[in-house]
Order: sequence, then structure tokens, then C-alpha cells
Amino acid sequence: MTVRRRLPLPVLLVLAIAACGHGEPFAAPDSDLDGPLAPGEPARLTYGDGVGEPGWLPDGSSIIYGGPRLAGDRLDRCLSVLPATGGTVRREICHPSIFDESVVDVFGSPDVSAGGLLAFHYVNAPGGGNPAFAGIFAAPLDAPVVTSAVRSVPFTGPDGLFYVGVSHPRWLGETGIVFVAYAQELVIPCGGCDAQVYTHPRTLFRAAAAPGGALVPVPGGAFATSVSAGATADEIYFTLAADTRIYHLRLSTGEQTVVHDFAADGIARDVHFGGGRLTAIAGGKLQVVQAPVGPLQVADDGGHLFLLEPATGAVRRLTDDTRWFRHPAISPDGTRLVGEGHAVLLSGPDTTVNPRPDLWMYAAP
Repeated sequence: MTVRRRLPLPVLLVLAIAACGHGEPFAAPDSDLDGPLAPGEPARLTYGDGVGEPGWLPDGSSIIYGGPRLAGDRLDRCLSVLPATGGTVRREICHPSIFDESVVDVFGSPDVSAGGLLAFHYVNAPGGGNPAFAGIFAAPLDAPVVTSAVRSVPFTGPDGLFYVGVSHPRWLGETGIVFVAYAQELVIPCGGCDAQVYTHPRTLFRAAAAPGGALVPVPGGAFATSVSAGATADEIYFTLAADTRIYHLRLSTGEQTVVHDFAADGIARDVHFGGGRLTAIAGGKLQVVQAPVGPLQVADDGGHLFLLEPATGAVRRLTDDTRWFRHPAISPDGTRLVGEGHAVLLSGPDTTVNPRPDLWMYAAP
């Protein structure tokens, strides 16, 4: 069956570069063009159809991100590697066959460890419908093949809750991962309203990046919405639903502190650490449903992009009201910041946001 529909970006984690059921590495097209497509501050890196969720290679030489690719009559979402200064894609990580039109593959949200292991979201959807399977895998960036699953998704957590996916996969050193797990909640939003099922970020988990590794809930991580590894494998930063603060946690001791409170700037999310600095999103447009179990953060159209200096407490807002951001990532040396930018049409309470972003890069002096 020919598939032309776009799948929503998944919340299903894979630690590897691979399409399920295929063991060979993916092809890597070559190019020799460098430089942003539109220089400036910020510089525009892509003119795509909904690209985003960027990450950095550990040496800071390249940006890796998710974006659409037409494979025959099938529209997949692949991973692309772009020079750190912008330019032409150097490598594409996608389904190895362009002839299987019955399967839609969706990749996104990559994270690369210092040792060259890659984490990313993956969904394998026959006919472009419900996923046939998904899981957590681990493999080197240089040899992107599927081996044994670390964990299948969905899964039942040690807390007895059923989780339907994950987001914000992050490496803790070379052998551990941390991620946000998503659950579903049945809610009657108002008197006389029909019941609705909301998929929402629910729990922050740690796990060994090996088959059968036990899941460990992170203290204070209930209703976490984003997470980032810190300067060492023993520390993380995270945000919570309907909360304006960024938290720092030392995993070995459980010591938790507030790094910054955005207060009137709005709800914090999409925190990321690099080069001694933090970036995060605050404010903008998102939906939070208050449920008996707690706040459910169920939709996010982006917000203002901030750069923070934890050592000094300095905070700088980088964006105006013409473009909102999601999923920012700061380079390993802290000198560049890239994120997916959404054009904004302001019209009071009915603000409209372009759902198809491009990558934009700021210098972070």
C-alpha cells in the first residue's frame, strides 16, 4: 500500500542507528558544501518540512537531527548529520530500502555519548498506522546496526504503571541512560464534557544500557517533562509539568537544588546542558490538564529560548515574539546553540504557531 501520510513524532526510544529487522549499516551521502543557508543571528540552517530535535556530536563538529525524507512514495523521518557551521547534509541515517512502501520509519531526538553511542526515537509502522514494535537499542555511531533490544516499548514500570513511550533520551556516561517515560490518563476535563485520554510525560527513569537492565525511578522525577545529563554521569538537570523551575540532581546522593526559577516568564521545559551552560524553553504556548493524579502536560507549541550560566546565575533570553522554539541543544563546548524554531503569528489568546519548524543557530559567547 502506498503511504503518504505523516506520522506524529514518536515518543518511542531507540539507542542505535538502525531500522528494526535490518542488520546492515546505512548509506552516508557525501557533500562538500559548508555554511548556513541564511547567515545572521540567529543563522538559519535548514529549509525543511518539519525538521528538529537536534543534538551534537561529542566533538562539536556536527549537528544531528530528525527530518522527513521521501523514499519512493513513502514519507519517512530520518536522521541527518550537518556540519556545525551549517551547510549540506553530510550523512543520512534512514531505512536502508527505498522500495518497501508498506512500512513507514520515524527517527528523531538523537543523543550521542562521548564514546560515540547514539540514542534516538524510532517507530516502525506498517502501512503508516500503529507501530508494529519499538524498543531501546544500543550501537556505535560508526556501525549503526540493530543487535539485542535493551528494552521493548511499551512497558510496565516498577511502579506498576503502563508506559507507552519515552522522550529526551540522554546518556549517563557510556553504560547508563536517563529518559522521560510517558503514560496515559483518562480525564473528564469539565462538567458535562466527554472523557478524554491524554498521553503525557509521567516519570523520569534511569536504566543500564544493556538488555534486561532494571528501571530505577529518579527521586523527584514524577511528571518530569525533560532531562539532560550534566557535567558528569552523576548529575542531571530536569523540568516538571506546570513548573517554572529547572532542577539539578546529584544521583549518588539524591541532593536536589533549584538552578533557576523562570517565575513570570512561564513554565520551563526542554532543558539541555553543554560546556558549563544550560539552555531551556519557558513561556509560549502549551497545554496543561489538571488531573487527580497531578498536572498533565499534553501539548507544546514552543516558547522563548533562554541561555543560562549556572556558575554565575546569569540568564539571557535570546528570542523575540516572532519565533518560538522547542528542543534546543547547546554544543559540547558551550559556544553554539541550535534549536527548532517555529514561526509565530500573534493574535492574542488565539496565537497560531507554524507546526513545521526549521533549525536555527545562535552563537553563545
